[in-house]
Amino acid sequence: MPDNLSAVLMREASADQCLNPLIRGFREQDLDEVVEIDKECFEEPVRYDRSVFESILSEHDGDVIFYVAACNNGLAGYALSIVEDGVCHLYSIAVRRIMRGRGIGSKLLIHVIDECVKRGCGIMLLEVATDNDDAISFYLGHGFKIVGFIKGYYYGIKDAYVMGRILGSKRVSIHG
Repeated sequence: MPDNLSAVLMREASADQCLNPLIRGFREQDLDEVVEIDKECFEEPVRYDRSVFESILSEHDGDVIFYVAACNNGLAGYALSIVEDGVCHLYSIAVRRIMRGRGIGSKLLIHVIDECVKRGCGIMLLEVATDNDDAISFYLGHGFKIVGFIKGYYYGIKDAYVMGRILGSKRVSIHG
């Protein structure tokens, strides 16, 4: 049995045992599994490959907020954000399909929001494909609002909504 198939079967068998994942900071050794989760959760052209993650990590260094949800012997999900000029930009958040509906995405997002507030951010922004109804509902449920639209955002193929949320008590205009 191939190693990756063995890992998938082990994750599926242990998924029912992961009721309370540990949310922790990303470690370099998590990257392969983060890329695997991203590939499972997003289709082309929305998904990130390894080089995109590596580029974000190297170019933004101390401005990166990157959490993973660790369960048993693997990761259930991740959230990646960058802080620039008082704005927290959520680049990506994903939870394995088999682990969805357990609040893992919400826990990851709350950790990112808390860290953004600690770093002095007054607003959080993200882009989401206009046809990703589940993600849009998730963000609306966490206090985000649609504040813009970008035609062809995903490599000229898919449109995106810009969504934003005020963080903490600090009031900041979404439009600058």
